[in-house]
Amino acid sequence: LTVKAGLRYDSIGYDMGRTGASVTMDRWQPRLGLAWDITGDAKNVLRASAGRYMDPATMNLPYYGVQKFTSHYWGSCSLLATGQFPDYPIEPFDPSLCPALAASLGAEWRMDPEAWDPFGWFLMGAIGVGDNVVDPNLESAYSDQLILSYERALWPRSSVELSLVTKRTRGLFEDTCDGNIPEPTTGAPCDHYVVTNMPQLKRDYDAFIVRFETRTLDWLTLLASYTLSDSKGNQDSLGFAYDWDFYPWNWENRYGNLGYQHEIKLNGYLLLPYDVTIALDAGWRSAFRWTPQIWDYDNLEMPVGSGNYFTEPRGSREGADHPWLDLQFSKGFRIGPTHLDLIVSVLNALSQETVTSVCEEVPGCFGEFDLGDPTAWETPRRWEVGFRLTF
Repeated sequence: LTVKAGLRYDSIGYDMGRTGASVTMDRWQPRLGLAWDITGDAKNVLRASAGRYMDPATMNLPYYGVQKFTSHYWGSCSLLATGQFPDYPIEPFDPSLCPALAASLGAEWRMDPEAWDPFGWFLMGAIGVGDNVVDPNLESAYSDQLILSYERALWPRSSVELSLVTKRTRGLFEDTCDGNIPEPTTGAPCDHYVVTNMPQLKRDYDAFIVRFETRTLDWLTLLASYTLSDSKGNQDSLGFAYDWDFYPWNWENRYGNLGYQHEIKLNGYLLLPYDVTIALDAGWRSAFRWTPQIWDYDNLEMPVGSGNYFTEPRGSREGADHPWLDLQFSKGFRIGPTHLDLIVSVLNALSQETVTSVCEEVPGCFGEFDLGDPTAWETPRRWEVGFRLTF
């Protein structure tokens, strides 16, 4: 029986000269690991580990914290008149009426003789006109993890391992309109955004993993695994996005699926005569998740600049699954004390143009894609040629 106990302490401090924001985030992170050689011959090993870990995305705060959110910007009257410019999705109108329209909305209009639009420019809506404010009591995000596994030796240098993984991520932070603190309300002011811990934010991950490894043959190394996972939450990244800004629009349907459910991986390499190596990285991943949504420029009831709202729970729909096969070939040469490898890699060897994203906007995307239509594909087969020198 082997027992390992640990306690890690991190302190991360940020001082942002331009905005004057200053914050220090501390986190104590206890861990405990156990390994039990059940039969005493290293052929049956039971492992367990539990611990708390600071979320590495906490390190992104300098980028998020110094943003200046001034959403004033100028739009072409001609594009606005034809409905091609967001934020004021009004019916098509004569662009020469743009000055009057601007005056009726209490906004600014200007003419630039050197610009391409003869009808002038319209000042679009403005929210969040101040710097991002960082809560001085901001705490680091963290995850509590538990892993249970059983490894069985099958034959010399070959084993299979079964694992259960659970991970709960909490202490997440986001930027939100200043009027939402301490409690979000409809129509709350949004003079600036505040980066703060929001108790309702969470991510939950559970997985069952089967892993096979063999090096029994000196010329073959092979790793294979299957993962069945359930990943849910209401935030997929730390920092700022269009989530959690305006209540209730950015609050609805935010919890749901964050990832795929099944994944198979196979990778390894063959060591052949004459210093030739063939390696592969292959696998299959079940369908990615996506969410129907409507942006503020398609819904006049939403505040200008409020981003999007989900019409269904996050990740309620499935896209395409993703098979892949990458290959690498290398040939080695001995040149005195130096070893030279010539390398050829074939990425996406089957040249599959797998769909990687779809149109998630209910009214359609860019005027040419309907909801659910593919909008991006995997790059077809491509080649890379290189070399490696070992001294």
